Amino acid sequence: MILSALCELYDNLLKNPDAQISLMNYSRIPCSFAIVINKNGEYQNVIQLTEGKEKMNLIVPEQKVRSRNIYPYFLCDNSKYLLGYGWKDSIFVSFPDYVNATVKKHREIIGDSNDVGLKAVLLYLEKIQNGDFPDIPKDDTVYKSGNIVFRLSDELGYIHDRTEAKIVWEKSLNKSVSKDTEIGQCLITGDMNQPIENVHNKIKVKNAKMGGCPIVSFNINSAESYRKEQSLNAPVSKTAMFKYTTALNYLIADKRSNYRIGNTTIVFWTDNSDIPNANSLLWASLGLKNSDNQDTRDYDAEKELHDILKKVRTGQKINDPYFKSKTYIVGIEPNAGRMCVRFWYVNTLETFIRKTGEHAENMALVNTEKYGSGFTSIPAILESITRTGTKNPLDSVPATYEMSLFSAILYGGQYPISVYTNVLMRIRAEAGQKAENKLDEYKQRRAFCVRTGFLKAVLIRNFHAEELTVSLNEKSTDTAYNLGRLFAVMEALQAKANGTSTIRSRYFASASVNPKLVFPSLLNLAQHHVAKAEMGGYFDKMMEKILSNVSDFPANLSLEEQGKFVLGYYHQREFIYTKKEDRITEA
Repeated sequence: MILSALCELYDNLLKNPDAQISLMNYSRIPCSFAIVINKNGEYQNVIQLTEGKEKMNLIVPEQKVRSRNIYPYFLCDNSKYLLGYGWKDSIFVSFPDYVNATVKKHREIIGDSNDVGLKAVLLYLEKIQNGDFPDIPKDDTVYKSGNIVFRLSDELGYIHDRTEAKIVWEKSLNKSVSKDTEIGQCLITGDMNQPIENVHNKIKVKNAKMGGCPIVSFNINSAESYRKEQSLNAPVSKTAMFKYTTALNYLIADKRSNYRIGNTTIVFWTDNSDIPNANSLLWASLGLKNSDNQDTRDYDAEKELHDILKKVRTGQKINDPYFKSKTYIVGIEPNAGRMCVRFWYVNTLETFIRKTGEHAENMALVNTEKYGSGFTSIPAILESITRTGTKNPLDSVPATYEMSLFSAILYGGQYPISVYTNVLMRIRAEAGQKAENKLDEYKQRRAFCVRTGFLKAVLIRNFHAEELTVSLNEKSTDTAYNLGRLFAVMEALQAKANGTSTIRSRYFASASVNPKLVFPSLLNLAQHHVAKAEMGGYFDKMMEKILSNVSDFPANLSLEEQGKFVLGYYHQREFIYTKKEDRITEA
């Protein structure tokens, strides 16, 4: 299904002139002139296709490197082949052998076709062969300026672009297939009697040996069957092979269509090339940055995404027809012999946005925008389980985490609990870590925001704690949540009293796991800070209000409760350090 979808993408890209996708058995070359002929093959005039020094790039039947002196091309060539004259060693001479070869090749390819354009070209060439040359002065630049194509006098477009021209050209190629070529049914298209490709083109991803590796390949005897060697064991036609490899390499070369996490390249596209802003919407939904890790936020796309998600939340229908288009995401990773497909996702664009929107809502926290995009990316979550400031942090993250996260987000399943526990451990390990400068402080706060947001998402989806809110919930009666709030107040109180706070680095880890061992001592310490701090009474009332929701200090907290503790701490901390007029609370 992956290869079939890529073949469809290739066909769609062909319809988009801006895509400039490579064509099988065709060449994109600069052309200088078009010979205009009528339906009887009579020369009318010649049209210049250049603007200054810029020639027009056209897709014409394939022009391989000439391996011998006389080797004509089909429907596009230089003046020696199509006009019978040209310059050689500063002398203007005729080239009858070139014309004869051109006529022979065009007769073989065009055959008995009744296409008006093709018949006109053949009649024109036969006239040249018989000495009826066009009336073009020898000093005209047409004899010096490279490739020439054909056009009918009463039609727009070029003859080589006619449907019949492509049909006869491709038929001629099928006739020239080697006798040794395997013929069979293509597993991708289902077409019968197709020439089968035995060696597939390489997919050019980073870190692949020899510049790339194939998706379809059999390089050991134990993987072969029925004496089918190389890729003949999985028969794919030469055409289908070219399409899927060209489309995938095209996406990999386009930074807007892929992203790398560690050694995995994630490629995404839709089946409708007419969708406005499709790539930007996909990029914004995943919260991604480009391969150079630079911020590539498309604020227009994010605004559109916010509007779409608002409709989803309020139960409104998304009536735009393009949202029914399919979205594809594939993760590939180079291996020793072939490409490894890490995961494969197919769904409508609407469902994709809904699922990523649910993930964004699950992770949403107050002041998230202060620490980056409102759409937290999978790489950012994976980075959050590594030490803040680590160079190339994703290199140390198990590859299974990435696949599990994608699956959870794209299909709406449970988040990997292994990532959840690692996030908790990283939060405890970095609790109270001092920042050397403002930038480090921002990175620490952003990392803590991402970590807490992910804990909240897991609590909602895995532990079904749906009562959790984006901002501070002062009416919550959950013990673990309120203990986290209490710790944040104690930390702020100590900072007010002493100008600095040490309880986070000394007690946060144990307080979030074994509160009964820590909080009695912290409450006693807090009373000294209340007496000393300028706003001691304010903090004392705040602690008293929080403690009214705590009946006792548990001996230990479960994984779920540890996450709630961190969330309560984050909410209360952001509340304390936000200006009064900007504070947001939820009941």
